[in-house]
Amino acid sequence: MRAIIKNLGPIKNNRQAIDLTKNFYIFVGENSSGKTYVSQLLWTIFNQNTIRKFASKAIFAIDFEHITNFEITKTLIDSILEQYAVFLKSELAITYNIESIPAHKTILDKFSIAFEYDFDKICPVEIIGIDFDEIRFTKPSLSLQVTIEKEKQPSKQLTDDKLSLRSLSGLRIRSRRTIKEVFLITILELLLDYKHHTFFLPASRTFYATFYQYIYEFERARQEKELEEMRLLIENMRKNKNEK
Repeated sequence: MRAIIKNLGPIKNNRQAIDLTKNFYIFVGENSSGKTYVSQLLWTIFNQNTIRKFASKAIFAIDFEHITNFEITKTLIDSILEQYAVFLKSELAITYNIESIPAHKTILDKFSIAFEYDFDKICPVEIIGIDFDEIRFTKPSLSLQVTIEKEKQPSKQLTDDKLSLRSLSGLRIRSRRTIKEVFLITILELLLDYKHHTFFLPASRTFYATFYQYIYEFERARQEKELEEMRLLIENMRKNKNEK
């Protein structure tokens, strides 16, 4: 997926798209040319808390909680990205620490962002979305049809040989989230080619000596979360005697 930004600080009427599938970005330019604005924008786009917050607040015509299947269409994806673009503007105010200032007096007054994506890349991907409490949705490879199942335990198909699926684009384990939230998080992470949490390193030379603990805490929190997800997965599998 790609993003085109306009009117962000000193960046005016930009037509160059930013490829959002990259794992690493470095910005080089003169002082006050907009490097920090763009880098913090990218951090906000990829930030997992931003994505989760959006998933809980987004509104769609599909009643995800009372259907058993639906189709992923370009219209649906366009709607998701259009709402995400609007949502990002309010989140950027928090990132830039200007949420208490009237919007028309900030750098976000005339800011706009648009996303471009390749819809054909969604079809080949297998998606398995799970909420341990009660829901599961699947989209087979080479299909755009999504099936929703409500169950009290993880599917019997999630045996030991399926644990490696978490490394594939698509398997997302969520606890106590609605099917809408699980679906939106999964789709956004798929479009963003999401592989890991975002990590922002400012250009300041004093950052590394002053905030090394930030880097340490970031990695420690990530490892603890993965261990907890694995514990929940194993615990729920053991509750079903038919599982290994």
